[in-house]
Amino acid sequence: MMTIRFVAPDASSSNMKIRVIFTVTFFLVIFLFSCRPAGDRASGGDHLFLTADPQSIGFNGTSTLTVTGTDANGVPLPDGTLVSFEVDLAGNVSPRNVRLLNGTATSTYHATSTSGNITITAFSGSVDATATITVADNVEENVFVSANPATFGSGGGTSLITAVVTDTSGKPIENLGVTFSTTAGTLQSGGATIDTNSGGVATDTLVTTEPATVTVTTDDGFSGETSVNVGAGRIVCHMTVSNSSPKVGEAITFLDTSEDPGGLIARYHWDFGDTASVDGKNVQHAYSAANTYSVVHSVVDSQGNTTTCDPFPIVVTQ
Repeated sequence: MMTIRFVAPDASSSNMKIRVIFTVTFFLVIFLFSCRPAGDRASGGDHLFLTADPQSIGFNGTSTLTVTGTDANGVPLPDGTLVSFEVDLAGNVSPRNVRLLNGTATSTYHATSTSGNITITAFSGSVDATATITVADNVEENVFVSANPATFGSGGGTSLITAVVTDTSGKPIENLGVTFSTTAGTLQSGGATIDTNSGGVATDTLVTTEPATVTVTTDDGFSGETSVNVGAGRIVCHMTVSNSSPKVGEAITFLDTSEDPGGLIARYHWDFGDTASVDGKNVQHAYSAANTYSVVHSVVDSQGNTTTCDPFPIVVTQ
């Protein structure tokens, strides 16, 4: 341990000693206040900011909460600063307690079957911030439906029917009941309700020997449909992807799996739904923003005839 001695020029001068003691005490206090420990609560001069995305959700839906903390000068609060959440009406936030990293942290609000404007409060020490989420039973839903394969030769076949349900902001809706129905053939579900997964996706299997239109309807009455063609010719447009629910910036491989027994396909084209497009049998693409994109794949024969696959939904998340 290092000991510092302060010796006044005149040991008999009490005024000099008092000045030395005061100076040391002053700088010690300044030092202690500047060394704020990580994991502390916010203090009176700090600020919290809270946002919810999306701000409108349906019954039993979810919304991502983002809390940001800064001091009076706009500098992010120390890593580990503890922030807690409260809900005023219905639902819950999980996790309820978070710790800031680089001045920010996230949690999730889970709604119930109670409608209304829900106020979420984030607080740390004496500092708080609020955000409002509207929960309603009539939040508009988008239903994207695709069939793979979507075209068969004579005799028909088995097709995987995929439905993706999102809200108007493109956020997948989880645990939503949907039903599949068809104008021809049979569905594996038999018309029973299927719940969407965390990516807003529900699937069913169609077996048909004739053209069919498959309709998918949500519990809230929103719907979408796709067609399956039978006996449409030699070229049958098929496609698949390496990941239908990627993160922003993640490269996805798009694969052509078309049936072309006569070797007639001369060109493969991809429209990724975000204004980008490219030619090639198997290609890669990464999306720069979170959303649900409708990918359209088409093949062109040597005579210039185009065969197009059903649009394929890609749900991109942060």
